[in-house]
Amino acid sequence: MSIKNRYELVFVYDVRDANPNGDPDSSNMPRIDDGTGENIVTDVRLKRTIRDYWLANGKEVLVRAVTDDEGNRKSMEALALDFLGVEKIKKKEASNYRSKLMDGLPEKYIDVRSFGAAVTLTGANVSITGPVQFGLGRSMNIPNIQSRTITTSLASGEEKGQGTFGSYHTVDYSIIKFHGLISEISAKETEFTEEDATELINALWCGTKQLNTRSKFNHMPRILIVVESKESTAQIGDLDLTMNLIDKEDVDSIEAGVIETKRFVNRVTSMKSNIKEIKYKFDKDVKFAFDSKEISQTDLIKKLSGISCVELDIEGC
Repeated sequence: MSIKNRYELVFVYDVRDANPNGDPDSSNMPRIDDGTGENIVTDVRLKRTIRDYWLANGKEVLVRAVTDDEGNRKSMEALALDFLGVEKIKKKEASNYRSKLMDGLPEKYIDVRSFGAAVTLTGANVSITGPVQFGLGRSMNIPNIQSRTITTSLASGEEKGQGTFGSYHTVDYSIIKFHGLISEISAKETEFTEEDATELINALWCGTKQLNTRSKFNHMPRILIVVESKESTAQIGDLDLTMNLIDKEDVDSIEAGVIETKRFVNRVTSMKSNIKEIKYKFDKDVKFAFDSKEISQTDLIKKLSGISCVELDIEGC
């Protein structure tokens, strides 16, 4: 059975000496907002982290790196045809195959149940809207970009006996905040369940913690807040905007930053009649303040009086 209530999420993680999300149009440098200096991470990058964790833990995932016999990565069209077990769709069969994709893809694949999918096939185009959506991730601090020259031990092309040179770009420190929403309306279409929501939460936290490539090393989840509504359409909105660093200019570690929570507490408690439960997980090194005065994590939860607050028990990391 699909979820009945709406969920709003705030997810915060930090990155040290790594590249959270390279821009292919800018030599793969970390994405930076030219106006604010904030580090930007796309929802596509976050969803990839989630999918990679699901794949590593035996979940069925549609959007994944699969190669054909010649070593070329398969397109979404090819993956859909593999799912259908055919090489080509005949025009007279298109309607039948479209129905199979609409029903079968979300039934089999957790990422389609969560994020939806768009498949373009001749006569059988499919567009599935997923209940889980994330906005653009932005850093809470102003990071510095570091560029380094790297060499390879293998020669390029016809070069003899020498490696090639390249550039490697990272941020020194970036604490990144995402806002997410799980819609109970779209969940009906894909049959996104409470179990799926638990898998999503686990993947957000553990998938981020277990990133292990050169550019994605040193990622740590720090804050995860999940607000479940009582009424199906109740939504706080802009919850991510209520939590910000007191000083965003000189933060170079999680210990150096303090997150102001007064707006968060006021916003949430003002709508407590619409809130069924708040689930949360805080890394032990996160520091909070209320009205510029530092408070403990326990005291922050106490300020959410009249609301059921439960610490998340995240499995797998």
